[in-house]
Amino acid sequence: MNTTDDKNPRRETIRLPNTALQENILMVDDNPESLRLLSRILSKRGYKVRPTRDGKLALNFALSSPPDLILLDIMMPGMDGYQVCKQLKASPKTKDIPVIFISSLNEVFDKVKAFSLGAVDYITKPFEIEEVVARVENQLLLSRLSKELLAKNALLEAEIEERKRIEAQLRESQHWLSAVIKTNPNLLYVYDLIEERSLYVNREIYSDIGYTFEEIQEMAATFIPKLIHPDDIPAFSEQRKKIETAKDGESFDFEYRIQHKNGEYRWFCSRESVFARTAQGKPWKILGTAAEISDRKQAELELKTALAALERQIKQRFLLETITLEIRYSLNQDQVFQTATAQIGRIFNADCCLIHTYTEHPVPRIFNVAEYRKAASKSLLDLEIPVQGNPHVQFLLSQEQAVVSDDVFSEPLLENVRDLCGQIGLKSMISIRTSYQGKANGMICLHQYDSPRNWTQDEIRLLKAVAAQMGIAIAQANLLEQDKQQRLKLQQSEASLAAAQKIAHIGSWEFDLVTNKITWSEEVFRIFGLDSSATEPTSAQLVQMCHPDDRDLFQQTVTLTISQGISYKREFRFFHPSGHIIYVEGRGEAVFNETGEVIKLLGTVMDISDRKQAEAALRLSELREREKAQQLEQTLEYLKNAQSQLIQSEKMSSIGQMVAGVAHEINNPVNFIYGNIIPAAKYARDLLKVIDLYQQHYPEPVPEIAQELEEIEVDFIADDFPKVMASMQEGANRIKQIVLSLRNFSRLDETARKVIDIHEGIESTLVILQHRLQSQQQRREIELIKNYGTLPKVECYPAQLNQVFMNLLLNAIDAVEESSASCTCKINQIRIVTEVSNENQVCVRIFDNGPGIRPEVQSRMFDPFFTTKPIGSGTGLGLSISYQIVKDTHGGKLECHSEVGRGTEFAIKLPISQKLKVKS
Repeated sequence: MNTTDDKNPRRETIRLPNTALQENILMVDDNPESLRLLSRILSKRGYKVRPTRDGKLALNFALSSPPDLILLDIMMPGMDGYQVCKQLKASPKTKDIPVIFISSLNEVFDKVKAFSLGAVDYITKPFEIEEVVARVENQLLLSRLSKELLAKNALLEAEIEERKRIEAQLRESQHWLSAVIKTNPNLLYVYDLIEERSLYVNREIYSDIGYTFEEIQEMAATFIPKLIHPDDIPAFSEQRKKIETAKDGESFDFEYRIQHKNGEYRWFCSRESVFARTAQGKPWKILGTAAEISDRKQAELELKTALAALERQIKQRFLLETITLEIRYSLNQDQVFQTATAQIGRIFNADCCLIHTYTEHPVPRIFNVAEYRKAASKSLLDLEIPVQGNPHVQFLLSQEQAVVSDDVFSEPLLENVRDLCGQIGLKSMISIRTSYQGKANGMICLHQYDSPRNWTQDEIRLLKAVAAQMGIAIAQANLLEQDKQQRLKLQQSEASLAAAQKIAHIGSWEFDLVTNKITWSEEVFRIFGLDSSATEPTSAQLVQMCHPDDRDLFQQTVTLTISQGISYKREFRFFHPSGHIIYVEGRGEAVFNETGEVIKLLGTVMDISDRKQAEAALRLSELREREKAQQLEQTLEYLKNAQSQLIQSEKMSSIGQMVAGVAHEINNPVNFIYGNIIPAAKYARDLLKVIDLYQQHYPEPVPEIAQELEEIEVDFIADDFPKVMASMQEGANRIKQIVLSLRNFSRLDETARKVIDIHEGIESTLVILQHRLQSQQQRREIELIKNYGTLPKVECYPAQLNQVFMNLLLNAIDAVEESSASCTCKINQIRIVTEVSNENQVCVRIFDNGPGIRPEVQSRMFDPFFTTKPIGSGTGLGLSISYQIVKDTHGGKLECHSEVGRGTEFAIKLPISQKLKVKS
């Protein structure tokens, strides 16, 4: 009959977390690129990633389906990362979820605030993918191990509580003993201490150790020595001593191993108390209960093993976190290296730990930077480790894996340095290189001096993880050294700048909008007549120093720069401590953060009081002097375009001189030919006439003449020679026209404005470009369509206008060739249209069916030196110079109308007379 005692509630089953399930990561970032990148990387690693760009939506996800880890950005619209983290930690359902901040904010204040809100880690953008993945895996592992430890502890506590409860019930239920004996499934026995035999053993003993009751009875006094484990006999003897001195009602527990009949040992737990005593009061019979606890012992062993492994992993993680935090927050690299060597040496229980740095230039060298030694002995920091002729070091630096030498004297790679190993007493060693971005920058070495050592795989994996962090530390140390050198150079530059500012009377300033702090250079203090050792005035004090008539303008200028980021250059008046008014020229520009907000203003202050006085004097001078000053200002205004104009002018001047020279050199022989063709033709006709008369009057010439006449075919010469002379006449005319076109194009003798026919300039330009219009190997011939209107003669600068035609036609040809490269079946076409507009102006339109110009290029196409052509194919000056010639020199317009895929049209609008210039 089975019954359940109400006082014995059923023990609650405790389940360990299932770590085999796919771990869930919630990513919160308003940057879609970061979301896609990290989601793809973490998904490849086997994690389930849920990305979102909204903080409120992330809270709903976390509450509805709590993730294992949250990657959280700080700067987000609506609810920022700090608010999200605060609400997560305030909710019982999500407070234990580890949160890692990923942000571009790199200030200590932001990091401290993040950790104070409960974050477990903080990653600064831009980040290394391997670092993010390593930190995510570390936090997930720590979270998982923590949950497992809590669950196992709870299971053990529940089991202990259960055991205590059963023992208490047994002590309280002595009057139910006989009934319990019959129904209790555990081993129950009565043992006679005097006769040393079992008086009673219930049937459970048969299944527990495989013996019958009769076999147990036959063993009698040899039962215990024969079946108990030899290691438990001393504890058994101690148990018997406790029984002999036990008081009534006192019981004792004893755990031991009994050998099964099949040879296996099984764990039992016995509780014994004195059941009967002799007349002398000595213990006689004992009552005991025993339960097999083999499963529990196995569970305890597994738990102990798991706790040891967990403790080892925690120590390893602590080592990594310690090194990582030292790297992240310590600027003292010597301290970082020394802390790392001490921690590594202790965790690995090594006799010595060395950290080396490695440089390749000018020659490969290894430097000892930190050392940890378990016992006091001679330091190895001054020991030179050779690189050349050392296969061990060369192999170590060439790959990422650790080089393990359990016994250095049997390691082939150390054969060349065994004398060195014997000198320092080295028996065993493990080494691994440190690297950054795949390039070796150092080594970590662990030494064992007492005996050879078998380095485990866990130790090798841990050392590899430590080496990854130390690679970053060494790289950071190198960067800090470079930064130190750069700071030294910066200080020298700042000193030079201060001297230059003092000479030029120009000071620099900075206004930090976050701290509301104004910083002045020494020259600014001098300009305003203030002591440079004093603090800079506040913005309110600076406004008060400004002249009352300039205060509104000063405040509006600064406010506009702060709100819209617009740079400024203005002149203001300020009161000098001496009482007079100083004039300053202030320049300022905004500095933006990653989100486009203005965080700082930078600028200069120049004392222009002397200049203002000079300007006042100039205003009182004669009109001629004022005109010179205006001319000077115009010269200064156009100074920025001088370089481009000089380059293009020199270029076109060279082309013009070359063209004029070629035309001149061709013209002389052509004139010679052209002038002699007519007399030559007359002479030829006369000779032919004489030959004809000879043939009429002497039809029968002598044989030699007859033979010569037959050989030279006199009739054919008489018929063909006039045609040859006519072709020569036509060719000479064509060459003369070309020379005229070249001269029209160069027009070196026409530097002033003249009234010309624009069509002549276009035609002369086309003559020069005729070879570019003909068919080429890579494209068809370019079809030229000319729709000339009836134009009046225009007042202009002919040579400069020819430059414009040349630049625009060259660009049109280049565009058509670019379009032909992608589609050889397309008809190449350039169309030139001239017309008179209704605004007393002429218009020349040049259209090509090339690929067109993108809008972003159109906005910059007239800027000097801007070009989209490959390097060496264009200077970026053609359109800029053309625009200046049309707009500034002729008062006209140069417009571009283009559509991608359909072609481009340039329209040149010129006034017929310079008195009727077009409004720009």
